[in-house]
Amino acid sequence: MDQNLTSEIIAALNALQLRPHSLRGQNFLVSEEIIHKIISLYPFDSDMPILEIGAGLASLSDSLANRAGKLDLLEIEPLFAQRLKERFANNSQVTVHCIDALDFDYQANYGECPYVIFGNIPYNITSPLVKKLLLNGGNWQMMILMLQKEAAERLCYGKKRQNGPLPLMLDYLTEQEIAFLVPREAFYPQPAVESAVIRIKKREGAQIDHTFLELIPFLEASFSLRRKTLANSLAASAYGGDRNYWTAIIQSCGLAANIRAEDLHLDDMLRLYNQHISQ
Repeated sequence: MDQNLTSEIIAALNALQLRPHSLRGQNFLVSEEIIHKIISLYPFDSDMPILEIGAGLASLSDSLANRAGKLDLLEIEPLFAQRLKERFANNSQVTVHCIDALDFDYQANYGECPYVIFGNIPYNITSPLVKKLLLNGGNWQMMILMLQKEAAERLCYGKKRQNGPLPLMLDYLTEQEIAFLVPREAFYPQPAVESAVIRIKKREGAQIDHTFLELIPFLEASFSLRRKTLANSLAASAYGGDRNYWTAIIQSCGLAANIRAEDLHLDDMLRLYNQHISQ
């Protein structure tokens, strides 16, 4: 914890007469070391625009503004957004948007222009936000996100009970890794859980094609009944067919009849889906 940063955050909150809102992820980064480590994950060797989700009180925004060409800051809290506008009033390259990240139109703002995303993402919007960025985020090239450790592990190393549609969707389009863990004392106020920073890179040549869009509902159906076998989950879904039909499909792909969706990798799901549509 950097005492100067902590004092600045506390003074700003007092001036705004605000208390941190846990559901909005308002645990403010107060570690210069962690800020430097986050910044170092992207080379800043081009004029590619940068988008920061959840800019808050500018803990990271100042460093981004010093390196980025065009910088967009998303902030849902109106008082924070106003403070950001005042802070960067003399920097024409910085634009502040007072909006929920789930409501922001990424495609309209960036079109086909490549850009990079930084963000400190609250746990309760992690899955819907990452899914929106995958499907409707425009031409982003990299995401560097701070998440709860549990969510980071699920997205990057989805196995067994952590596996699900979203980690497999990421596998289709990206390469993802946990860059480093962030201790609780790096924040003010300290969160009750550990955090991690992940880096998600768009895989070269990967695109949202017909197969990907058709695969998404199949993945969601496969995980719809997590306590059931994959055959039972799919038999109960809109895909139809009884348990025997799906058991035969599963076995024809070289998988155990009683396997669960959480045990499968993306390649397994693609084989199952292709086998189904070929029937």
